[in-house]
Amino acid sequence: MTKQLFLCLFAMITTTCGVMAQETLRAAPTEHQRQQKAPNALTKETILLLQQELGLSNDQLAKTYQPFFDFFTSIHNAMSEMRAAGNVDREVKRSRRDQFTAERDMKLKDVFSVEQMKKFKEVVEPAMEAQ
Repeated sequence: MTKQLFLCLFAMITTTCGVMAQETLRAAPTEHQRQQKAPNALTKETILLLQQELGLSNDQLAKTYQPFFDFFTSIHNAMSEMRAAGNVDREVKRSRRDQFTAERDMKLKDVFSVEQMKKFKEVVEPAMEAQ
């Protein structure tokens, strides 16, 4: 009788642990299910980072919003298109990102001083890639 009770208790605990583990796996988002930040949110975070690191004037801050918004929107749209087409090749992603980065930098050269652009490339841009 004790063996049967122990065996039933063991089976119940094992089953419960198995069910709980599956629930945990289902709740964790996969790489494709993770939410990407909206271009507007990324732009605001970047503007705050620029303000802290480069000490931009209010005029410069206003002029930097659109190039960054266009940059993040372009990347977001390109990646969405690639995912929808089922073509998520790293080299293609990298080349598209480099193209958008070059376009953004051309616009920013008109806004930033030479020193600010240098500091942007050395300090801010690596922090942005982490986003």
